[in-house]
Amino acid sequence: MRSMLAGLALLAAVPAAAAEFAFATLEGGLHVGFALVHPGQEIRTGGIGEVVVQRTNGVSRVLFDEDAGTYFGYRLEAEALAIPGRLRVVLRPLSPRIADDLRRRTGCLGCPLPKPLASGPERPAPRVISDGDFLTFDLLVNPQTGGTILDAVKVSSQPISVDDMKLVAHRVVAAQEEMRRADLLAARGSLSSASMALVRVLALTPSDPVAHNKLGICYQRSGRTNEAWAQYERALEIDPDYAAVWNNMGSIEHNRRHFVEALKLYERAISLKPDFATGYKNLGAAYLAQGQLDEGLAAYRAAHRLDPSILSAPAGSSVNATGVEVGLQYYYFAKIYAAASDLESALTFLQRAFAAGFYDLEAVAEDTDLSQLLADPRYLALVEEFAPRPE
Repeated sequence: MRSMLAGLALLAAVPAAAAEFAFATLEGGLHVGFALVHPGQEIRTGGIGEVVVQRTNGVSRVLFDEDAGTYFGYRLEAEALAIPGRLRVVLRPLSPRIADDLRRRTGCLGCPLPKPLASGPERPAPRVISDGDFLTFDLLVNPQTGGTILDAVKVSSQPISVDDMKLVAHRVVAAQEEMRRADLLAARGSLSSASMALVRVLALTPSDPVAHNKLGICYQRSGRTNEAWAQYERALEIDPDYAAVWNNMGSIEHNRRHFVEALKLYERAISLKPDFATGYKNLGAAYLAQGQLDEGLAAYRAAHRLDPSILSAPAGSSVNATGVEVGLQYYYFAKIYAAASDLESALTFLQRAFAAGFYDLEAVAEDTDLSQLLADPRYLALVEEFAPRPE
C-alpha cells in the first residue's frame, strides 16, 4: 500500500505531489471537499489538488499511480433534497473516459492507456447527510497489516476551506479511536461504557450509519428498546439500504411477538443482502413462531447453506427463540446438519431437542434426513437417556 500511495495524485494535481485535500464546486452550487485520512498517523496538510468537474451535479475523484500506470477512484454526485438542510450523496464507478484524461495530463499521448486498479474502493450505498456534514469510507486497505486509508468527503451549500477539511480529518481520526474503544467495551459486555463511547463517535461524525447501528445494538441489549429503535431509524435515514439495521429492527419486533412485522423486516434485509445468513436464520424463527413450519425449515436451510456455522453460533445479531417451540427448532437444526453429513452436530441438536421436550422417536424414524442416525450407537444412547421412566 505504501508504494502505491507514494505515486498517488488527484486527477488535476501536479503529478509530483500527492494532495491530501481537494475541492470542487458542482453546477448546482454545492461545494465538495475531500481529505485522505491516515488513522494512527499524524495528519498531513500537503498541497491542494484540483478535481475535474463534469457538466452535471457530479465530480470524479481519481487517484493515479504514474509509475504503475494504474488509477482508481469514484464519481461523486450530490443534490439538495426537498427536506431543508438534507443532501443526497451517491458514489458511482468512474467512467472509462477517465483513462484518456489521465493520459492527456501526463503529456504522453503515445503512452498506453492507464488501467484501473483491480481492487478499487468499495463504494458505500447512497447516503443522506445534513448540509455541511461529511461521510467516510475505506479507500485503501493493506491486507498484510489491516491498515486503512479513509476518504472523508464534506458536502455543503457554503464554500469549504482548507481549515474546514483539516477539522474534518481530525474528527475522523478521533472518531476512529472512539469506535475502536466502543467495540472493545462492547465485546467485554460493558454496554453502558460502549454506548457512551459511541455517543462520542456520533458527536464527531453524526452521519455515520455504522455508529448509529452499533449504538442501537448496545441500547437493545441493555433493554432500552425505544432508544435502540430511534438509532436504527436514524441509521436508515442516512443509508436506507443498510441490511443489518433492517434485521435488527426485525429482531425488536420479533421479541415483541409482532411476528408479521418481523417477517417483513427480515425479508427487507435479505432483499438488500441476499447472502445474509443471520437474516435467514431470524426469518426461519419468525416463520416457526407463526406456525409456518415448511417456510421456517427452508429459511434455516438457506442460512446454513450460506454459513454452515450459523445455526450453532450464539444468538449475537440473530434473535432468540421468542414464540418458537425450542425443541422443534433444535429438531430442524438436527435435520439440516444430518443432511449435510455433519452427524456430530446433528446428534448434538437431537440431544437438545430431546432435552427440550421434543422426544418424538416416530418423527425421527420417518425422517429421511435423519435415517443415517438410526443405527448409530450415539443416537441409541440418546434414546435410552431420554426415554420416559416408569413411575
